[in-house]
Amino acid sequence: VYAGEQPYRYIVRAKQIVNEDEVSVLASTTRPVTTLISCYPYMVDTHRIVVVAELQ
Repeated sequence: VYAGEQPYRYIVRAKQIVNEDEVSVLASTTRPVTTLISCYPYMVDTHRIVVVAELQ
């Protein structure tokens, strides 16, 4: 990931499938992470896939 000219490298630490109403995956953390969330499965969208990556 780049912010201007500054590169940031993230390492994926967790992947999980959760119910569509699961909000705990949005909780604050004490470490620098990014959380990617997308509908799952494709064209059904009854769940969410959550990928958590930690700043290296």
